Amino acid sequence: MTNKSDFITAAISDTQATIRAIDVKIAALLVGVLAPLANVNRVFAHLNHFGSQSPRWIFIAIAASLLLTWLLALVALVRAISAIDNPSNHIINTGKCKGTYYAGELYALNFVDAFLNRDIIKASKDPQSFAMELPTDDAEIEIELVFEHMKLVYIREAKLNRLKWGLYFSQIFLLLGIGIFLSSKYLIS
Repeated sequence: MTNKSDFITAAISDTQATIRAIDVKIAALLVGVLAPLANVNRVFAHLNHFGSQSPRWIFIAIAASLLLTWLLALVALVRAISAIDNPSNHIINTGKCKGTYYAGELYALNFVDAFLNRDIIKASKDPQSFAMELPTDDAEIEIELVFEHMKLVYIREAKLNRLKWGLYFSQIFLLLGIGIFLSSKYLIS
């Protein structure tokens, strides 16, 4: 690396690759968390058998904990794989940063655009005005690259945090599920 721009560009590439790797892990864990839905009848049969014992409130509390941890894991993982709000909102002193590297908010898409490609969707800037916003010297290029890197770091950290909590609740769900299954199958007559 011969200059700051090369260093920051390498850092951006590394952060983007890390985000992609995190997304793969999240997707795999999400598949695992959704797997019980394929056998929901068996799951509820074990829960019902497990909950038929006395004192019933203990079994209901454990079953409710199972469902709650499953739901918390699912929500954390879906939030982790979903789009994150504009990361530039989480960076201070961005007055000189124009965000031209990523060109966010160039198009205003809404709910309908999730399902249709509409001809009325146009860029908020024409090519000439967008070109005028591009950095003109090495110092401006470095600031824009640093700004982009900071946005990516926010995305990476948010995804890692959500993955961590999704994994945490998935482990609790798995342990509770194994406990309920083994109790229902072998301990409760």
